[in-house]
Amino acid sequence: MVAVSTGVDSMVLLHLLEKSLGHERVIVAHVNHELRKQSAQEEMYLQNYCQQHALQLVVTHWPQADHPQTGIEAAARQFRYAFFAQVMADNHVQTLVTAHHQNDQAETMLMKLVRGGQLNQLLGIAWQRPFATGRLLRPLLNLSKATLVQYATAQHLTWFEDATNRDLSIVRNQFRHQIIPAMQHVNHQLLDHLSDYRDQLEDTLMLADEVIDQLVMQNCDVQGRLSIAHIAALPAFKRRMVLQRWLEKRWGVTSVHRDQLDQLDTMARNPAKPQTSYDLSQGGHVVKRYQQLIFEDHQVSDQPNDNVHKSGSVLELNQWYTGAARQLIGVFDQAPEADQQVELWLAPEQWPLSVRHWHSQDRIRLKSGHHQTVRRIMIDQKVDQEARAQQVVVVDRNDQVIWVPGRKVAWLSRPDNYVSYWKHVVLAKKDTEVRGEIR
Repeated sequence: MVAVSTGVDSMVLLHLLEKSLGHERVIVAHVNHELRKQSAQEEMYLQNYCQQHALQLVVTHWPQADHPQTGIEAAARQFRYAFFAQVMADNHVQTLVTAHHQNDQAETMLMKLVRGGQLNQLLGIAWQRPFATGRLLRPLLNLSKATLVQYATAQHLTWFEDATNRDLSIVRNQFRHQIIPAMQHVNHQLLDHLSDYRDQLEDTLMLADEVIDQLVMQNCDVQGRLSIAHIAALPAFKRRMVLQRWLEKRWGVTSVHRDQLDQLDTMARNPAKPQTSYDLSQGGHVVKRYQQLIFEDHQVSDQPNDNVHKSGSVLELNQWYTGAARQLIGVFDQAPEADQQVELWLAPEQWPLSVRHWHSQDRIRLKSGHHQTVRRIMIDQKVDQEARAQQVVVVDRNDQVIWVPGRKVAWLSRPDNYVSYWKHVVLAKKDTEVRGEIR
């Protein structure tokens, strides 16, 4: 599926896809944002083009009544990509292709450089990334706009120029029409040099990520607690990178500043304060408990969100329920998006299932035919007292434990003809910021 605005870049991309894939394999998606009078003309032209070229076209409008007073660019983009995702789902499409080019890349990189932030933001626009039911590809990123215009002219393609692209009150247009041309006057190879710097930076960051991810993995337990002992012996720059990666990847705390990392590092290595904490302006705080750092969210609610149900009752199929802190669990007909999925066949007499706190007498059946207590499972897995207090179990109609979420699944003996009358389900768990009190 290709996103087409009727600008020169997307018309060139559409032409190239037609030539390489054939018209029968291309779906054209177009959004009429109703921002300009010219939008209707562009839509009509694209309809005629697709009809003449036997292309499937899907069009939607963004009604003027839905336009916000401020932040219209971001809102338009959100509407546009939500539409693309829906078209992909409706047509069982795995790939969305957009016409971002080398000039777009340069604008994005320079804008992020001026605004400041994390080093990886200077990578700008990625060649591809996961999107909706598949992925998003940008195959023109190494081609300049001038090259695309030259190709379109040679192929006698028709395209439309968006008048708002000349509005210098928009920051991106200032980079497009003033800043980048001035830099190209100094060096006409600017776009190629920026692309080369981006590739070098990406390789460097990939290597750094591999090293730091390994360090975080080696020093982080299953509850996400970071061990201080080994990290303290690392050089300062590695300690900062480990702390940053731990916060970003494990807890979703982004844009942590250098001074915050320095203060966290000092706190972690201060033997005079074995138990203390540090508040993050981004939300939450980092707690030091002797030789461990623990992230805690300020926004702890006693009520789950509208899509999450309380535990302590019967589990309905295809619903999420609150489990332990930062954890949702559920039983599904088909595998949902989750951090852990376990397939299981259940007998009719085992229904309905329920979720509740674990009891001291709870035990789970093993493949050997023996049983293991839930308490022993948590001892063997070195689960701390706080996590044990929050642990839930999923039980069948007879109150037999079939699943200790995040820990172990029961072994169930099945008859030869179980497929005929047992039900296949997926037990799923995912970590989340949504937390609720278990009742």
